[in-house]
Amino acid sequence: MSRRLALLAVVWFFGLLVIPGLATIWSTRSTIGNRAVQPFPETSRSGVADASTFAGIDDWFEDRLSVRELAIDTHARLSLDVFGDSTIDAVLVGHDDWLYLQDTFTKACRDTLAIQDVLDGLDTVAIDLEAEGIELQWTVVPEKAWIHPERLPGSIVDLDCAREVNVALRSAAATDRHYIDLWGASERAAEGSIEPLYWRTDTHWNPHGRTAVVSSLVDALSPDVWEPETIVEHGRVDSPSDLYDLLGHSGTEVGVDFVVERRDVEVRSRRLDFGIRLQAETTSASTRVVEGKTVLISDSHLVNSSTILAPWFRDLVIVRAARIDDPAVAAQLGSADRIVVSFSARDARDGLVRAGQAISERR
Repeated sequence: MSRRLALLAVVWFFGLLVIPGLATIWSTRSTIGNRAVQPFPETSRSGVADASTFAGIDDWFEDRLSVRELAIDTHARLSLDVFGDSTIDAVLVGHDDWLYLQDTFTKACRDTLAIQDVLDGLDTVAIDLEAEGIELQWTVVPEKAWIHPERLPGSIVDLDCAREVNVALRSAAATDRHYIDLWGASERAAEGSIEPLYWRTDTHWNPHGRTAVVSSLVDALSPDVWEPETIVEHGRVDSPSDLYDLLGHSGTEVGVDFVVERRDVEVRSRRLDFGIRLQAETTSASTRVVEGKTVLISDSHLVNSSTILAPWFRDLVIVRAARIDDPAVAAQLGSADRIVVSFSARDARDGLVRAGQAISERR
């Protein structure tokens, strides 16, 4: 090794040892999150024997580890960008640095609920609703791994098992009169698009995928309502990545954004504790929307699609699946003309059962 390289190595090693310590001592942060940093405890001769004094010193030191978050982020970046590896089992690194969620496969395999029992139970709920004049429909959102499998890594735990579960689920759903096939619609959209439907480093649709799937949902609920010419590009969107977050790696993805331009539709929105209510008012008699009141129970996929959904529904209440047991949701369900239930494939069986129970117990 040359003297210059040796010197650089020494300087780098020195920096690794000394800079974090100096940053710790000289940190000027006044807050962490929503609280003040711990001050250095007052010390006295008698306090030396007090364990709380040393606990206070520990808290002071820990709060001043100003490079801790940077170290975690740097470790994740090096593992991903340099070595093409994940720092945790929950995130898989595929080809071209695509990230996938391991739970896509593991949760599907660990759910022991029998598919046909789940659908039979949902059909019973649907029959009861029909007697009240309420229509029930349900769908399953395929995850990125099933729409873009070409970039999956070579070895995945529970991959074959999850595939078998999904084949069985789709086969049973195909004969269910209440099922909306967004899975098939996603496959067709992906085949006909040069752009992927999902973010590379996130579990959700990108704007291309979101628009394609929402159009299929609207068509299924009310044919001839969707107007593709009203979807226009609207600059760029900088989207945070949930899989980067799991890695402890701050990062976003940038892509083309889309908006709906229906000039004869005005949308009113109201935030609710459990979701959001969106109402489209039309200024032209020829403008069509999905009539009546629709209650959509969904996980993050369709919840995050509210701006694309809004202009197509006369009255749309979006309920976050995690809040389905909120007492206020019961009143919304009871006054609905239709209820649509949507879950990601990995959560489909458990989610459909929970939704069915909440709907049945709404009184």
